[in-house]
Amino acid sequence: MFCIAAFLVFLLLGIFSLRYRRLAVDAWNCVLHRVTFRPCDSTFRDDVRGMVAGSLMKRSPRLAAYFLRWADLLAWIFVLLSLWSLLSVMVIGLNLWIYDTCDPNQSESCSLGGEACSIGSTAPGFLEAAAKGELLSWSMRPFTTFADTVSRIPDRLKTWQAEDYLSPTATYRNTYNPTKPTALEIIDPGCVVCRKLTGRIKETDFATRYNLTYIAYAIPDGGIGTKFPFSGDVVRLLEAVKLLDKEQQSTRARDWEVLDRIFETEKDEADSLQNLLNTAMTPAQAESALRKVLQDTGFTEEEIRRIDFLRSSEEVSKTISAQRAIVEEQVRTKKIPTVLFDGRRFDRLPDLSQLQ
Repeated sequence: MFCIAAFLVFLLLGIFSLRYRRLAVDAWNCVLHRVTFRPCDSTFRDDVRGMVAGSLMKRSPRLAAYFLRWADLLAWIFVLLSLWSLLSVMVIGLNLWIYDTCDPNQSESCSLGGEACSIGSTAPGFLEAAAKGELLSWSMRPFTTFADTVSRIPDRLKTWQAEDYLSPTATYRNTYNPTKPTALEIIDPGCVVCRKLTGRIKETDFATRYNLTYIAYAIPDGGIGTKFPFSGDVVRLLEAVKLLDKEQQSTRARDWEVLDRIFETEKDEADSLQNLLNTAMTPAQAESALRKVLQDTGFTEEEIRRIDFLRSSEEVSKTISAQRAIVEEQVRTKKIPTVLFDGRRFDRLPDLSQLQ
């Protein structure tokens, strides 16, 4: 183990000095002898120990003696930490390739990943796991996460056809044209990045080149609620509007109009209804604001009462469950928005150039 530690150190130092390159070669020869069960040059280990101890002796004889006593243990610790660091870098690299984020459970904390709202799974810390008697599952979590990442490699390589993941109640921003390709966006009405996506789509002709549809998915918070306080209410509202339009055989997809009024991309982010719902409104205020959205969209009081009834209907619940299954079991996204078009998948906010 001492030879391996010496090789790693001298390999790094050899970048800057020829002297250390020669020592790295000697250390590598020692490593090769070890792994092939041949005796190593007995003087190499002693020479390196003496060189390091001599340097330390000039500053602190006590520290030099400590090094000589624990050199082998320090070598073990150094090699294990080096292996752990290497594996961590490899896992992060794999996560970036698969998920476009360093940590799929906390994608928003990764500065290297694309802009998105994470669908993080909440996991107990060490103390909480110990209190619950779940230390085994806590210790196995990194391995299960890595195994899940590896299982998604085929997803990264496949061709994603938006038509295969449509909601059972899919509507389109513009009139459906069978000659155009389909694009699907998976969004959370409370996710500010989804609002930015809508703004970027409006800046381009994306919605006219594609049959653009969406799945509204309220990101769960790990419990019975949602990450954004009123996302679940908005999702139910959108599905109720779809049902009403279907009942009335309306040619307008008024759920898109409702969604646009919630995002309000023409306003500053702080003044948008989405931001107010996320940060400033009580349940009563949110309900009043959503009712006003329906009124501004042109719904009559009778239609609004019908929408209120449909929001709590079993049919809406079944549709939302079906959409959740698409997101969690088929697309298996870890980030919102997720956009599918032209056989490609974007688990983040696409660049403007990619939408043009």
